[in-house]
Amino acid sequence: MTTFDKVAAKAELERLTQAHGGMLTPEDVVNAAKPKSSLLHNWFQWDDTVAAHLYRLDQARQLIKVVHISITYAPSATVVVPAYVSERDAAGDQHYVSVIEVMSDAQRTTELVKTTLHRAMSILRNCPEPTCQRLADRLEQELANL
Repeated sequence: MTTFDKVAAKAELERLTQAHGGMLTPEDVVNAAKPKSSLLHNWFQWDDTVAAHLYRLDQARQLIKVVHISITYAPSATVVVPAYVSERDAAGDQHYVSVIEVMSDAQRTTELVKTTLHRAMSILRNCPEPTCQRLADRLEQELANL
């Protein structure tokens, strides 16, 4: 992908949605993006060899995400959690590590908790319900204390 205008893309997706009776499918988007003149064209990888490899990488990410483990932390208390969590190294590159490895390191555990709570707070901030906003406020206060 080269340059991409998110505002124009949003408008184009809205246009496609209206053109398809208020519904939008990935197939509609790909078909609209095929012409090189489409403003959505540059979002996609059109070299099929490269696209196949990128698709397999996406499948690998999905595989990593669906594997879970059970952790028993008390005689009758067990939770099911992802076996791997995403981290970024100093260069900003993403990789996955065992949740067991992360949980055995206090600093990494704290960073994982902070990241997870920030995501939750972001979701809550986008919820129009006042209860969501109050929960987001509480989360923000708790995050300040971590």
